[in-house]
Amino acid sequence: MRKPVGTLGAVMSSPRPGKADAYVVLTAGHVIPDGDDRLLVENRKLDTFTPLRVAPMSRRFNDRPLHRQNEYPSFQDDVGILFVEENDLKHFSRRTANLNLHHLNPELHKLSLSQMTNPVYMSRRNSIQALLMVGPIIVHKTGASTDLTMGRFVEIHDHAPMGWYEQEEDEELDLGEAEKDADEWLGLVEWMDVPFSASGDSGSLVFARQDGIHIPLGIHVGSQGDTSLFISLETFCFEAESEGLELRFCY
Repeated sequence: MRKPVGTLGAVMSSPRPGKADAYVVLTAGHVIPDGDDRLLVENRKLDTFTPLRVAPMSRRFNDRPLHRQNEYPSFQDDVGILFVEENDLKHFSRRTANLNLHHLNPELHKLSLSQMTNPVYMSRRNSIQALLMVGPIIVHKTGASTDLTMGRFVEIHDHAPMGWYEQEEDEELDLGEAEKDADEWLGLVEWMDVPFSASGDSGSLVFARQDGIHIPLGIHVGSQGDTSLFISLETFCFEAESEGLELRFCY
């Protein structure tokens, strides 16, 4: 990558009627260089680079998506979606054992595989919020710089804290607010005994574990002080819908 190194998060698939499924990788948008339509990803084991095509809605200019230039900066700017070509799928791990995105909702039982792997099968926000009112949710991520780390997911935010995604004021610009769904939110993670992240970890998947179940929550986008932020998976799914994609985890 030409910009500061980031981390690839989840590999997901989307059905295409009459064609093979499309495969995409989620990452933090800010690791995608301005103007590029390909992102070169290093395979350290093979000492090679794999080109991933940048989804049109993730193409960037002035460190922001092209299609959001007339909106106020927001965490939605940091959605990055990359396409994996069929010949390159062998370089990526696509399946996770014991995965259920809706495991934190105690009212959901006997879900089908397609429902368990679909972040937007039904809203997760209320069930997650209810758990956070009781106490922190322990979460993990595996980043390019820090590898596997652990932190305390403590709060849901609808807007980024001060100092994130800001833009200098320009009286000639008439910017509007981006539309946002209730399931488009930020997760605040407090560090524990060791840092949850370091430079280069942006784009890694943040997930919880409970009863042996793997529960993906969102994509890590950065840290300030001893706290980190991740963007909900649902935010990526809604952006992908604009590309004609219906994202699911592979199984």
